Amino acid sequence: MRVRITALLLLVVGLAPTVSAQEPAVLEVLDADASVPTLLRTNIGLARAAGDGTYTYLCPSLWDGNELALAAAGDDAIGIFSNAAAFVSEDGGDSFVRVIEGGVRGVFVDPAGQLRVLAHEGMESVLYDRSGAVAEVFPGHLIDDLHVSGERWLATGTRPNAFAAVFDEGAWRVLGDLDGPASRIVIADVHEDTAMLVATSRERYVWAVTGLYSLPRREPYGPYETILGPVFDAGWFAALDGQRTSFGGGVWLDEGPADWTALQRDRRGTAWAMRFGEVRRVDDDTLRFSFAQLGPPSSPACDLDWAHFGGESGWLDSAPATTPGGARTPHPSSGGCAAGSSRGGAALVCLLLALGRRRR
Repeated sequence: MRVRITALLLLVVGLAPTVSAQEPAVLEVLDADASVPTLLRTNIGLARAAGDGTYTYLCPSLWDGNELALAAAGDDAIGIFSNAAAFVSEDGGDSFVRVIEGGVRGVFVDPAGQLRVLAHEGMESVLYDRSGAVAEVFPGHLIDDLHVSGERWLATGTRPNAFAAVFDEGAWRVLGDLDGPASRIVIADVHEDTAMLVATSRERYVWAVTGLYSLPRREPYGPYETILGPVFDAGWFAALDGQRTSFGGGVWLDEGPADWTALQRDRRGTAWAMRFGEVRRVDDDTLRFSFAQLGPPSSPACDLDWAHFGGESGWLDSAPATTPGGARTPHPSSGGCAAGSSRGGAALVCLLLALGRRRR
């Protein structure tokens, strides 16, 4: 089984700098079934499939208010990493509990689909389970990123020097120094014994590491201003400085412009390309999600967030579409209130809208 890990530094790999905090954008597919995303991370919070073609808004107020927090989705829990803390939901995202405070470096999913939290403690990297209990300890190296391929954990980091390590058969084994300057290393994707890493120092490079589980050999490519991917989908490809490129014969070949804002392979092995508020499967270039499908929250804790983000986007006076290519349905004479929020929150949203109009 191949599981894609949510990296601590995924923003470096998968988000072009043209995405602003104000324009709604999909940053990552956290989980999906065979055809559509079921949980997405966006720059206004999370979007959860409702089962009828629409999506329910899960707001930042459910954790610590950080709309750009990183996240991971296991088989029965959702993890949030924000401001060196970890939050976990066991009810599908309706509520979150802070499980670890301080030192957290990311949230991940192990080969069995279970949520894990990575933290640094001194010169040890510690993996916790979703309850906050210690699961594994990796002494002597500080892990920046984790990835699971098959039954193996792959880890990378830069302290005490740039390294790659693997956890299998119940123990960590350092594969070798990567022999290159880097202040951070992100695992973009792994296929068989090849890993594509994004290394950042003063500039940003793609490191192709072959012979991963025997004698690792690193080849740097770059520098680049923006790197999306690389990912493996019937071959390696990426978006490098706005150009779609494929990898073969030790070189990256330009294939034309790419207007993506994020590129990833999810934990179940499907490659996705995002362009602001749209998500497409890479293999058939079909639209599988748009923000037209996003509806109001189910939790009253999200009413203010929905009034803010939904109001800015013009979603409050319409019902969500049930297909990615569909249009939102206006509410007659709603004034922005009928689709306002969770049960009991519509009056609050109406009041906020009225105050906003009065200030104009």
